[in-house]
Amino acid sequence: SDLTRAGRDISGVLTKPIPTPNSSNVLTRLASFHDLLHHLLVHLLFSRLMMSTFPIMKKRKGSPIENTQISDPSKKLKQGNLSGFFKSGSSSPAATKSTKASRWNKHEWVQGLTEDQKVLLKLEIDTLHESWLAELHGDLTKDYFLQLKRFLSSEKQSKNTVYPQDADIYSWSRHTPLQNVKVVILGQDPYHQPNQAHGLSFSVRPPTAIPPSLHNIYKCLVHDYPDFVSPKNGLLTSWARQGVLLLNSALTVRANQANSHQKKGWETFTAAVIKTVEKTRPGVVFLAWGKNAEGRVTTAQKHCILKGCHPSPLAQASAKIPFIQCGHFKKANEWLRGRYGKDGEVNWNSLVVREKVLDEIVVATATNNIYENKSSKETKVDATSIQARADQIILKEFPE
Repeated sequence: SDLTRAGRDISGVLTKPIPTPNSSNVLTRLASFHDLLHHLLVHLLFSRLMMSTFPIMKKRKGSPIENTQISDPSKKLKQGNLSGFFKSGSSSPAATKSTKASRWNKHEWVQGLTEDQKVLLKLEIDTLHESWLAELHGDLTKDYFLQLKRFLSSEKQSKNTVYPQDADIYSWSRHTPLQNVKVVILGQDPYHQPNQAHGLSFSVRPPTAIPPSLHNIYKCLVHDYPDFVSPKNGLLTSWARQGVLLLNSALTVRANQANSHQKKGWETFTAAVIKTVEKTRPGVVFLAWGKNAEGRVTTAQKHCILKGCHPSPLAQASAKIPFIQCGHFKKANEWLRGRYGKDGEVNWNSLVVREKVLDEIVVATATNNIYENKSSKETKVDATSIQARADQIILKEFPE
């Protein structure tokens, strides 16, 4: 309306009859015209500023904003690159959501807990990655989760062995912070045999033998990528470091008793994990294998959901399409590349790279020990430190 009035004022000045010229009249008219032009320019600049700062202002009939086209953020995302997917300084949805952890005050939250809650939730406070804790802390103080923690405490008091060990229960959150998630692979129960479960679905640490389900996962990769080389071990941390969230529906299990910790509260908690991914990430691939996983994933259009039979050998007999032929790994990369560009893909072959790095470190350590003429007792190598060193090297090749 101000712009319209300004236009009418200028029009009036331009159409007003011109009196007999004299120096005083000319100077007066020029000054008046200059003031009105200045008035119009100020309003034009203010209007442009308001439209760029507040693009979704309520439209009024006849308003200059009424015919302004607002760009579709989802279309921009499809044409974007992966920098907005991971970097905290971007204007992408991912960057906006990932700032919650920096705004949330963990210390204040902990101070607000009761003494009983502090005892029950010590593991979560100490080991759940803060990017996840910022989103999930509300669930931790709900009755269902506190009851779950009391159940796990009773398991220890009864001398029952529980897998994985406490330090590994939330390893998925540390290997794959929330802002890095681009693929979610849903499992069911942790492995219930000794030296298997370590917090990542389907993954086992060497020298544990590769489980049958993981063997079929490797076969599926060979089917999708003929040049894929099946690793000699089942450690999947290099996938997790690239943004592949390896999440079981239950996070603990009693030794030698499959499904023993189901319906104790874990399913509710991991459903909150999945919901957090659905809500905060701009678009990820869900690999839902088996009926259990299929019923737990989103239907949101911004995500890609690939469903198929479970990789377990027992599931293959009744499957319409054998797991090995599902093509999910290639389809996942095709979707990620179409959405985020080439850098959005997962290097599934990084497992073999990591294995070679491990071998090289072990050989180099042994060679160094021989050169320095140290006894085997003096040069005992810590497997955990070797794996940590391998992860450091892998991260240089495949940064998060």
